[in-house]
Amino acid sequence: MNTKRTIIFGYFTDMPLQKELHDTPIDILGYADRKIGAYVEFLTDVHHIGTVCLGEKSKYSKKIMCDAIEKSYHTVQKTSIWIVDNFITSDVCRGHVVEKLVLEKYAYNYSFSKYKTEIATKELMQIELFGEQPEKIAEHVRKAEILAMNIDMAKDLGNEPPNKLTAPVFASKIEDFAKENELDYKRHSGRNALLEIKAHAILAINAGSLIQPELITVEYKGDPTSAKMTALVGKGITFDTGGYSLKSPTGMISMKCDMCGAASAFAIFKTAVELKTKVNLVLAIGSTDNMVSASAYMPDDVIETMALKTVEIKSTDAEGRLLLADVLTYVQKTYPLTKIIDFATLTGAAVAALGEQITAVFTNNTDFLSEFKKSANKVEELVWELPIYPLHHTGLRCSIVADLANKADDYGSAASYAAAFLEEFIVGDIPWIHVDIAGTAYYKNKKYGKKAGATGVIIR
Repeated sequence: MNTKRTIIFGYFTDMPLQKELHDTPIDILGYADRKIGAYVEFLTDVHHIGTVCLGEKSKYSKKIMCDAIEKSYHTVQKTSIWIVDNFITSDVCRGHVVEKLVLEKYAYNYSFSKYKTEIATKELMQIELFGEQPEKIAEHVRKAEILAMNIDMAKDLGNEPPNKLTAPVFASKIEDFAKENELDYKRHSGRNALLEIKAHAILAINAGSLIQPELITVEYKGDPTSAKMTALVGKGITFDTGGYSLKSPTGMISMKCDMCGAASAFAIFKTAVELKTKVNLVLAIGSTDNMVSASAYMPDDVIETMALKTVEIKSTDAEGRLLLADVLTYVQKTYPLTKIIDFATLTGAAVAALGEQITAVFTNNTDFLSEFKKSANKVEELVWELPIYPLHHTGLRCSIVADLANKADDYGSAASYAAAFLEEFIVGDIPWIHVDIAGTAYYKNKKYGKKAGATGVIIR
């Protein structure tokens, strides 16, 4: 058995001693062109010595560090020691490097194979991190592993088959976490419980199902001295047939992922709790499937929402906004919120506009969105703001029998109409962001350097 481990260094091409390393002819692995991220391995009797090219130090940045690690990670020996200090500069701190290495390890090792009877063996990535101030490295590893494990949890939830992850099962997972961490929670389980709180929109979606719907909230007071409280609201449609506005056979494949917004919201909340982040949060998840049956809701139906606004159903496949309308209303009635962020695989229009690598965001408060964008940029989550104009609210008033329609008659702009529908249920001027992850939450096939299945988007 080969027990040798690779010791991996980063080096810069414009530093005197390191430049000599870069310029040394290396033929054994065929690297004639050693660009950023190129990995070269030297063999010794005791260890393998690996080098990762970081380019010019004068141009080095966190993004270049991330790119270099990503490009080299799949070429290194699966058991390795990374010299963290070689990747640190005044612009790239120890925490950045450690987090990237840990997240890449977890992403490389991740698989969802619990239902396979025969599992192909795969050599897992095992890394050690070495450098000055090992106690600080260890603390960064601890925090990064909490984040990585919760990203994996969100992927697991998104990859679960819909006959396994039903609304009650999902809500029970959240309830168990609340109990384990002694957090206050409210769970409204089943049709009678939702009828008591007048969650008529959720009940309408659930009308065709054999499985009971759920609405659950969990409160975390990480900063008791602050009056600020942010709600993390998630769409938890465990499977979406489209209802009577039926999806195509191919379009219905992977619709188990329609609860990825709720999975991301839960993962964000869980990470904040486990890191003991000084912030006050409320997690709010509504969950059901959207099925076809003799009792299912139909186009032309008029339903009442918890906010007492009536909605004409133009499409039973525009169900996510209905569910979120009730969850948004409930969480605002129940908790003294100062901010709201909702997460949902909401519209194919967001995918048409921005593709599968950029997440669409909407807001009623530019300052709040500016904070959100800065956070996204720091971790290279690609987001882009799409508009909500008064015309989008006007377009939702196309119904001649109800206050709103759940889909506008206007052609196009469907992602903005969906966001405008949600904004109808935001009370007053509370800062709110809607995150539409329809394109970025789940890939049917391996692409963009990511594995097939749920991606764990926006959690970082």
